[in-house]
Amino acid sequence: MKEIVMLDQRIVALMQELPNHPAMYERMKQAELEGQRAAESIFYLKQGEEIPLIQSFEQGIGFIAAELGIILDGNYTHEDICFLCDKMRNTLIEKRAIIIGDLPTKHKKLDREVIQSDYKH
Repeated sequence: MKEIVMLDQRIVALMQELPNHPAMYERMKQAELEGQRAAESIFYLKQGEEIPLIQSFEQGIGFIAAELGIILDGNYTHEDICFLCDKMRNTLIEKRAIIIGDLPTKHKKLDREVIQSDYKH
């Protein structure tokens, strides 16, 4: 009998976002290929040469986090991993925005309104 594995939607959404970032996606695919050939390639590495290997889901999450400059440390629950996937997806969505020309910068919206008054202290 086959096992049914249900994935959290946040993990699926992150995986769907990855192809929108071709450079990172290509490096990740290369790391997965190297992970599959890790037993062969380890004998051909030169001193100081490092090839990122992805052989598991956790290593893939670590690879994406490293590409985004996120430092991971400690033990993570399933909910922690899902939360991290959601945050990484949001970061990737922000990074895929295309900037064309010199657009004026947006002013940040203030949390409160500033009211000028003629009242003098």
